[in-house]
Amino acid sequence: MVGALVTTERDGDTEDVIAVRDTKAAPIGSAFKLYVLAAVADEIEAGAIAWDDTLTLTAETRSLPSGTLQDQPDGTEVTVRQAAEQMIAISDNTATDLLIGLVGRERVEQAVVDLGHATPDRMRPLLTTREMFQLSYGPSGTGSGAAELATLSDAWADGSEAERRTVLDRVATIPLSLTIDELTGAMAKTTEPAWTRDLEWFASPADLAAAHRGLAERAERLPELSEILGKNPGQGLAFDRKVWPDIAFKGGGNTGVTSLSWRAIRADGLVLTAVLTVAAENADDLAAMNRAQRDVFSLAEDIFRLAGDTP
Repeated sequence: MVGALVTTERDGDTEDVIAVRDTKAAPIGSAFKLYVLAAVADEIEAGAIAWDDTLTLTAETRSLPSGTLQDQPDGTEVTVRQAAEQMIAISDNTATDLLIGLVGRERVEQAVVDLGHATPDRMRPLLTTREMFQLSYGPSGTGSGAAELATLSDAWADGSEAERRTVLDRVATIPLSLTIDELTGAMAKTTEPAWTRDLEWFASPADLAAAHRGLAERAERLPELSEILGKNPGQGLAFDRKVWPDIAFKGGGNTGVTSLSWRAIRADGLVLTAVLTVAAENADDLAAMNRAQRDVFSLAEDIFRLAGDTP
C-alpha cells in the first residue's frame, strides 16, 4: 500500500503536484511524534510546562530503540527541549514516552484533532512506543509478562476504544518483556505486520502535511520548533542548504512500515511539502519491502532535485 502527497505553496496558493491515496490513513511509524511535539508546544504556550523543565528516566518509562536514552541509567535527567530534540533528530523512543507522560496521553490525542487529522479515532487511544513494543513483540520475549501480553495483544486487536484503554492500563503494570536482541529477532521473524492489528499510529499523507503546516504556524510563535524540526533534514538524504535553507522532517519505520514527511522552504520562498508512505500488508509484501524502501528514498531525492531550481 503506497500513499503520496507533494504540494507547492506560494503566497497562500497551494498546488498538488502528486496525490496518490493522499487521504487514506496508513501506518506511519515514528512520524506520529509530530503530534507529540505539537502537544508539547501547546502546553508550553499555555504556560503549563517550559522547555527547561526536567524529565527523569525510570524503569517504568524506559522504551527500546530507536534512540539512545534507553541505554542510560535510571535517574538520568533531560530537559523538555533535549527530549524533544532527541525525539525528532534520532527518533528516540524513550524521550518520546517521557514527553507523552509529561503532557498526558489525552493531550496528544487532542493535538491530533487540533492539527486537522481527518480520522482522529484511528489514533485513539494513542500508544506510547513502549506499549507498542510490548503488545506487538512482547509475547515473543522471555520476560515474565510475555504470556499475559499475548492475551492483551489479542484483546487490543478486537477491542473498542474503551476496552483498549483498559488493555493499556494493564500493560503499564508489566515490566518490559523484551531485550533489544529479542526485539530484533522478533521483528525479523514477523510475517504479519503488527499494524494490521492496529498496533501502530495511523495518518494519511494529507494528515501529515496538515501536521507539518500546524507546526510551522506554531513555530512563528515558538522558534525553538523550527530548530528542533530541522535537526535531521532527511534521514541521510543530501540537501543543498543554499537552495533549501529551512527543512522540517520526520520519518517513521516499523516492520512493514516506512513513512517520510517534509515541509521545506526554498530560498525564493516556495514551500514544498512531500509525504510518502509505504505499508506491507502480508508476508509477500514484507519480502519486497527492502526494494520498496529504496524506491521511496529515490523518489524523495528526485522530488527535491526537480524542485530545487529557483526561477
